[in-house]
Amino acid sequence: MNPMIPGLTGDKMSSSDPDSKIDLIDPPAAVKKKINKAFCEPGNVDNNGLLSFSEYVIFPYLGKREFEIKRKPEHGGDVSYATFAELKEAFFSSISSCKHKRRQGCGARETSRPLSG
Repeated sequence: MNPMIPGLTGDKMSSSDPDSKIDLIDPPAAVKKKINKAFCEPGNVDNNGLLSFSEYVIFPYLGKREFEIKRKPEHGGDVSYATFAELKEAFFSSISSCKHKRRQGCGARETSRPLSG
């Protein structure tokens, strides 16, 4: 059985709200736009569509490779995570809080990679 994944808007994922989900056919620019608009409350690990997408799509796609998040030096610089548990803990402890400006690079490139072939 597939897990229920929260939508990117903070509510449930819905086909009637295109911004609540990332489609497999979304071009990288659309994925980045959706990620930049996503609800991403610092420390909220229970109802976080970005974390769920990372857990069930990004980390399985990456296999043993690390999940790299490119950030400007003024936002703490680049970070990488070997496991979803590391990402979740960093997010929960606000090391990687994904505030609005930080979220711009918060996985958009890695997120769109498995979807763009």
